[in-house]
Amino acid sequence: MNKQTHGSTAFYPHLYNTDLSEKSVGSPIILPANGPWIIHDLSANIAPTPGLGNSTVAGAIKISSLTSDISPASDAMEFPLNPLPFQILANDTISPSLTQHIPLDLIAAGSSSVQLSFLPYDQFPFDVTILAGLTYSTEIPIIYPCKRVTVAHAEISTLGETQIGSATLSESATIITGITPYVLWTESPTDYNPLIAYVRLSSTATPIQPSEFLCDASYSHTTLTPLPPSPPPPPRMIPVSIPITPGETISIFCNLLYAPSVPVEAVVHLFYR
Repeated sequence: MNKQTHGSTAFYPHLYNTDLSEKSVGSPIILPANGPWIIHDLSANIAPTPGLGNSTVAGAIKISSLTSDISPASDAMEFPLNPLPFQILANDTISPSLTQHIPLDLIAAGSSSVQLSFLPYDQFPFDVTILAGLTYSTEIPIIYPCKRVTVAHAEISTLGETQIGSATLSESATIITGITPYVLWTESPTDYNPLIAYVRLSSTATPIQPSEFLCDASYSHTTLTPLPPSPPPPPRMIPVSIPITPGETISIFCNLLYAPSVPVEAVVHLFYR
């Protein structure tokens, strides 16, 4: 049985909400065939695009099984999404929006089709981007204290996916136990696009795909005049359980949802034993 932890993401760019209807966040997530899977984490982030607005954004992320094979079967799967407060005003500082992680305990069959949706609580007269993801395994990962850690980082400036490095693990390594991904602007941006991203792991030695995880926070701002940024949040570790081959090399990629106007520092720490 495949005991790997997997992660899959979906996003909705430029969501302009003038009604309270349910909005699908990207295409359905298709789980790998060799289930059943325990879906144990829902991650989500919301960023204003282009960052100008004057109202609070609040709502929920809904999980729906399009193949009717998630247990427990219920329509009560509307989970809170971190709200954007009423602070999106001219001359705001660069503000982080934390990615939220909600622990789950849902059983899904192999090849299950899962749709993530956004349920707005109110109308809002500006664009937002919603990025969400599911983390799932055949066994819920144990949160281990750190024994070893490696890092990949790079300045990137391209829309879409860019490889930021590779991590060669030690010859005694057997399992990746956590990942900490984050991005930061390296200087004041010159446009109003937000910084919102996810990372992907790849390996030719171990079947770890799909392996996509949201970055720890998104960032937005409403002025092109350089201002002191709000302090970034401390990076949080996402617990995973990814058995590996000793000495294996993991390729690490970062996917920016918007083209940055200034270089972005992308950083991923891998914790392993």
